[in-house]
Amino acid sequence: AWIIFSDQLLVSLSVDPATLARYSILKGAAFVALTALLLYGLLYRNSLRHAAETAKLRRADEQWQELAAQLDGELARTERTQQMQQETENRLRILLRAVEQSPASILITNTRGEIDYVNSRFTQVTGYSFSEVRGRNPRILKSEGTPPEVHTNLWATISQGREWHGDLCNRRKNGELYWESAAISPILDPAGNITHYLAVKEDITERKDAEDRLRASEERFREVVETISEVFWVYDPIAEETRYLSPSFERVWGVKVENVATSSQLWANAIHPEDRDRVLAAFAQLQQESFEQTYRITRADGAVRWIRDQAFCIKSPAGQVTRVIGVAEDITEMKEMERRFLRTQRLEAIGTLASGVAHDMNNILAPILFAPALLKDRLPNPADRELLQLIEQSAQRGANIVRQLLTYS
Repeated sequence: AWIIFSDQLLVSLSVDPATLARYSILKGAAFVALTALLLYGLLYRNSLRHAAETAKLRRADEQWQELAAQLDGELARTERTQQMQQETENRLRILLRAVEQSPASILITNTRGEIDYVNSRFTQVTGYSFSEVRGRNPRILKSEGTPPEVHTNLWATISQGREWHGDLCNRRKNGELYWESAAISPILDPAGNITHYLAVKEDITERKDAEDRLRASEERFREVVETISEVFWVYDPIAEETRYLSPSFERVWGVKVENVATSSQLWANAIHPEDRDRVLAAFAQLQQESFEQTYRITRADGAVRWIRDQAFCIKSPAGQVTRVIGVAEDITEMKEMERRFLRTQRLEAIGTLASGVAHDMNNILAPILFAPALLKDRLPNPADRELLQLIEQSAQRGANIVRQLLTYS
């Protein structure tokens, strides 16, 4: 429009053709420049719009990528969560099975002491099913066999968040008493607050009975070995020391034992010097053969006593001697009785010999005693009679000696 208007204006002004040509050229150049400027503006606006659209698309793509990454992360987290949940469920299932099949009784209570869970071993030991004890207090098992202060200490300990260990004498459903070793501890939440109590208990009734029987056996054994007059001793050849020595040792040996482990030296030192080498050599061979020796000891007060010592070995399954058990007896009185008996035997032998000699002498002296009485009338000489009287007196003294021998025999 402006081009047509400009041509008409130039014609109306009667502009010469040369000027009109110049103006036409300028007008064409201006038109081209203006057109180029318009085109550049359009192109620049389109490029800006394209850049904006591209940026918007890039941002959208980035957002989609971020969203896809987030979705992938969420899916991965969901898979991990599901996997962890599955693993947790598997562990819980294994743990529950382990608890149910545990050889120990397991009991869980809330903070009020009300039973929330018991395993099957609890039912086997006590006779109570879970339905019978659920919501009840464990004191239903309590018996007079456990002192009240034990329960007081138990609750005071676990209420303070600490673990309690001890033995309890409880009562089964059928009224029978039983012993159990218990470990009771609190269960805490993440904040450290007590939410439940867990008790793990083992039935130790048989072990307690065995301990009681062993204790009673040991007491009976101690009563015997501490009251008998013989010395009972136990020696450890591996450690080379005495493990036990009955109180009779101090009475027989006459020395106080300060340390039982080293008492073997007291024993060796007290052996009479004439017997020591023989006895110690026999004791050194004890692991190969039995030990039975009679020897003398010299007490601290200087008295000599006779001892008869007998021992035998206890071996391990591998054949190694682990203990030597022996009994030492004071046979001094027996030795004295033997000495007296031998003396009596010798006296009896002498008496028997004297009796025989007396009878033989009587047979010899009888004719001699009768001869003086028969010869007195036949020997009128005083000197002969005096000699005959001397013979008679000598024979009479011999007869008296014979009578004394007969009395002794």
